[in-house]
Amino acid sequence: MTNLGVTEAQVHAQVLASQSLRLSLMRDYGLETRTYDASLTAESTETRVVRKFEDATMTSAGALQVQIGDSAAVNSGVWEIDAVILRVREEEVR
Repeated sequence: MTNLGVTEAQVHAQVLASQSLRLSLMRDYGLETRTYDASLTAESTETRVVRKFEDATMTSAGALQVQIGDSAAVNSGVWEIDAVILRVREEEVR
């Protein structure tokens, strides 16, 4: 069995003013959890955004779980996600 690592994460989604998404990466069923946020606010007149979850990394994962949701408890709209993309690499053998 080979461990995995996440080197980058991004979201493609509909613009939603003043709203951010939170990505949680969970390694080995909760042994480690890391969270990252990305804004869905437009920079100009675009209707969809491509946003990187800055510094989103995870290493040495035998199992990897991904959760995405609101970054705050405020429900200011319904988000529409086109894609969540994770760049994954093979790491050491367990």
